[in-house]
Amino acid sequence: MAQATPVNPVVKPYGDEAYLAVREFFRYDSTLPLQARVVSGEDRGSYTLEKFVFTSSGRSRVPGLLAFPKGDRKKFPCMILIHSGTGKKEDWWSDQGWVRGQAFVAKLLQAGYAVVAIDAEGHGERPASVDFVPLTGMAYESKETYGITRLLVQTTIDHLRLVDYLRSKP
Repeated sequence: MAQATPVNPVVKPYGDEAYLAVREFFRYDSTLPLQARVVSGEDRGSYTLEKFVFTSSGRSRVPGLLAFPKGDRKKFPCMILIHSGTGKKEDWWSDQGWVRGQAFVAKLLQAGYAVVAIDAEGHGERPASVDFVPLTGMAYESKETYGITRLLVQTTIDHLRLVDYLRSKP
C-alpha cells in the first residue's frame, strides 16, 4: 500500500540565515508616535464607519476605514481587509468593480466583527508616494522592480502600524 502524502507539509522556503536577512527589511520603529486621529464618522444603520489616519514609518500618512457593529460591546474581534492590485480601501464598501466587497463586509459586521482597511502605499489616497506613476505602468510597462519591492515592503510595514493603531484604541 502506498504511503499517503501529508496534506499540509511544513515548507521551509529558505534557511534561518536568509529568513533573518529578509526580516530586516520589515523592521520599523514601533515607538514612533502614531499621530492618529479619526477624520470622520458616519452612521450606516447597523454599524458605524470611521475614517482615520495615522503616521507610518518614513512619516507618511496612512488613511483607513474602520467599521464596527452598533451595540453595547466595547471590543470586537477585528478583520484586516487588504485590497489587491490597483485597488483601494473603499473597494470593501462598494458593490461596484470586481471586488464587490460590501456583501463580505456586511456578513462580517453581522457576525459581530469589526473590519478595517487601509490604502496600501501608492494606492487610493496615496498616489504621491509613487510620484503619481500609475501602478500598472510601474509594474508592467517600466518594470520597476525596485519600486514595486519598496512598495510591497512599505505596505507590509503600514499594516504592522495598523495593528499598532488598533491596539491603541480603547
